[in-house]
Amino acid sequence: MRSGGLARHGDDLGRIEPGRLADLLVLDGDPTIDIGVLADRPPLAVLKGGQVVAGVLPGR
Repeated sequence: MRSGGLARHGDDLGRIEPGRLADLLVLDGDPTIDIGVLADRPPLAVLKGGQVVAGVLPGR
């Protein structure tokens, strides 16, 4: 079961695609390769509920 199903929001959460809700950090690097990217540089953007709440999405 995906996290959205566990939270009883299965239709809105758990996937990254148009029309769904998302809490995301947009980083300049891959933290699965270099975890230091989280400590060395601030995120480019922060999304909460699919809306940008800090920073700017690249290309926008």
